[in-house]
Amino acid sequence: MEYAFDKDDLPKGMSFPIRRSAFDLVLNSRGVLDEVHHVYFSRPQRTGLLFRASYCGEDRRGWFAAGKSGLWIFAVPSAARKRVEEALIEEGMPLVTRWLQNLKTAGNVVVAAGASLTFPTYERL
Repeated sequence: MEYAFDKDDLPKGMSFPIRRSAFDLVLNSRGVLDEVHHVYFSRPQRTGLLFRASYCGEDRRGWFAAGKSGLWIFAVPSAARKRVEEALIEEGMPLVTRWLQNLKTAGNVVVAAGASLTFPTYERL
């Protein structure tokens, strides 16, 4: 399955911390690409949040995203991009793929409430 993709235009001095091709490679190699309905490469958050994943519960019958997750990757200052990318690939993406694998194997027990994952601000990496 191919997921929907949106990418914001960024102000000068900001970059996305990972390339879509590298992101897809990790998701595909871990067998969780089909668990994603939408990926957003978004402008930076005021809080400095780096990543967010949100699961649309299977109890949402009839919703196009029921049983799938949306993933948001937020821009970082260009000077920090390489450092953040390395940390995201080494530490963050394994957490994301494990989270998606757990949702995939959970069956119908997972509903929308509380099914989300976030990463700390990029300053902490």
